[in-house]
Amino acid sequence: MFEIVPKSEPKQAHRIRRFFLASAFSLMYLVSLAACYFAGVVRSGTVLQAAAIVLFIIAAFYVVFRLGFNRNYPDPSLTNGQLTASVVTMLYILAIDRGSREVFCAFVYVAFMFGMLRLSTRKLIVLAGATLAGYGAVILATDGGPAAPRAPDMLSWVLLTVTMPWMIVIGGYVRRLRSDLVSAHLRLEDIEEQARRDELTGVYNRRALMAVLSQEKRRTERAGRPFVVCVIDIDHFKNVNDSVGHIAGDEVLQRFAASVSHTVREIDTFGRYGGEEFLHVLAETSLRGGIAHADRIRDLAQRLDFASLGLQRGITVSIGVAEYMPGESILDTIGRADAALYRAKQAGRNCTMPTAGEVDDYEEAVVGGAA
Repeated sequence: MFEIVPKSEPKQAHRIRRFFLASAFSLMYLVSLAACYFAGVVRSGTVLQAAAIVLFIIAAFYVVFRLGFNRNYPDPSLTNGQLTASVVTMLYILAIDRGSREVFCAFVYVAFMFGMLRLSTRKLIVLAGATLAGYGAVILATDGGPAAPRAPDMLSWVLLTVTMPWMIVIGGYVRRLRSDLVSAHLRLEDIEEQARRDELTGVYNRRALMAVLSQEKRRTERAGRPFVVCVIDIDHFKNVNDSVGHIAGDEVLQRFAASVSHTVREIDTFGRYGGEEFLHVLAETSLRGGIAHADRIRDLAQRLDFASLGLQRGITVSIGVAEYMPGESILDTIGRADAALYRAKQAGRNCTMPTAGEVDDYEEAVVGGAA
């Protein structure tokens, strides 16, 4: 199905929407010319020619955007081309009908307003100079030469010449403010993201995990989609610290966290809950799906090699799994998963356990390990 704005290409869709906004002002230009016609200022043929040219230009630019040809240019928004096309069109209409002077003087500013935020000051100066020169040439060419210029036309040209530079200066200032605002926003996003990350492992911290859980709770209550919480604990982690030291123990945490992070789906969240305990939030997942994923994490943990750290044996993890029950609090869900984790440790560690009574036949699949 044909899409006027391609939803699968966000950047291109944004460019096309911005182009539609510029096109709306082009249509306003035609409406203004039509108003001048009804006021007896311009001829009907002028309005028809302007409409044909403007609609052709809009259609041509849309085809270029929709087919993606604009990506071949340094400025994919084609701001320079759109601004040039609009100014040339208005100058042509002015040349064939001097009654459109007031419309030209008003809309040339509108055209340059669209260029202020996208074009450099140098390009704006070049375009402004070409516009003023073109306007002056139209005045001279359609008024009998330099010996008999029409005073109102010359006055409008002088006013345009005086005010255009100030508009460019203000545009440059606004562009710098916009650039500074974007940079500040990016820095703020970076700071916010750092505040959500665990300093040691780089995965999400407890604060971020709680925020995600609250969001999943709202989604479940609104759409009825299940989610699962897995509480993961590294077995006998104190022995790891005692045997190879806390620095090596920290690296064990880092490697484990990094390994699990690579298996996380985009819709899921994994983070450090505290100490050697991690928490995994599985969106749109049932209890059985959570159990299966937890078993994959256990298998991954056992395959990690820490011989370079002096750890003679690898690590194992115990995991408690709980599916959110509508109406309960997030802390209750975590509490049930934590209780399941306790059951896993009682069962010999290195195993996955759901909340008691939720999966009666799961015990057959439990993999026990040496305590």
